Amino acid sequence: MICKNYGVSGSSQILFKIHGDMKTHKDPEVALSELKEGLRSEKKAYIYHCQGHYFLIFGYESHSTLPVQAYSNSEEIKDPDEWIVIGEISRLFSPFHIKKWSSIVLDLKLQYPK
Repeated sequence: MICKNYGVSGSSQILFKIHGDMKTHKDPEVALSELKEGLRSEKKAYIYHCQGHYFLIFGYESHSTLPVQAYSNSEEIKDPDEWIVIGEISRLFSPFHIKKWSSIVLDLKLQYPK
């Protein structure tokens, strides 16, 4: 529907869904890896939809939790904290959020009425 609205060609798919119809049966780590790879691409865009609210995902940050690895290359960091940069579309909130990947996974695991 978005492509049609803006007069561009494209397709869509679900990257990571834990519950309900069309769930992906994917490990959160695999989904994160695919998300990071897609964010480095110029041909992909991501919409984060959870419980009737939509966000645009446009970046990520991986950094060490250990001070001795603070200036290491990202490939050398063991067990990094993964952060996702999200654009907020509502005028009621700040335009950017930076959330831990683990918090997003927890958010997607919750079901009504939680």
